[in-house]
Amino acid sequence: MRYNLFFLTALLSISLFAQKNAFKKGYFITLSGDTINCLLKDKKRKTINESFKYKLLEDGKEYEKNIEEVKEFGIENVSKFITKNVLVDFSNQLSISRAPDLRNKNVLLKVLIESPEANLYVLNDSKFNKKFFFSIKNNEAIEQLVYKKYNVTSTQVGTNNYYKQQLINNLSTCQIFDKSKLSKVDYAEDQFINIFKLYNECSGYKYVVYK
Repeated sequence: MRYNLFFLTALLSISLFAQKNAFKKGYFITLSGDTINCLLKDKKRKTINESFKYKLLEDGKEYEKNIEEVKEFGIENVSKFITKNVLVDFSNQLSISRAPDLRNKNVLLKVLIESPEANLYVLNDSKFNKKFFFSIKNNEAIEQLVYKKYNVTSTQVGTNNYYKQQLINNLSTCQIFDKSKLSKVDYAEDQFINIFKLYNECSGYKYVVYK
């Protein structure tokens, strides 16, 4: 009986400790541009969430903020998310067109690499396939790296790999890259992170990697 009581007490303590430490030092920026320092709930965001939870004090009340109410939020040295109006490919798997169906949409982008020179983002929205975006200092607009599968015939599937040309157009100024190397990059997070790290290093800029 004493053993069971001890075991239950230990489990409760671990649970309370985990809940308390689920909130980490972070911030969010309101639509008016005010930065609010707070404690953000550390939640792995594999797909988009419509809101996030935060506290102003460690033992304070828990609040919830809709992502449409902020420009940006993040946990210090861990994660960063921004809300941006960008062109997103709305094509579905039944599309017979090679061209992307680009439309303006306000989305939540997770920052993967942040630098004064070249930035990399990912959109993990359950309404879309996983999509990657980038921005270059010379062109501050955030642009989707286009990758699209489409139906050529009822039995044949084609692939639009325009993202490779986008990499060539924007990153080939770095001497370590050439057209052949960039054209072999797969549409994959780890490969994009590696390429953008190398490009920033080649350009002489420091960068932050968020995972």
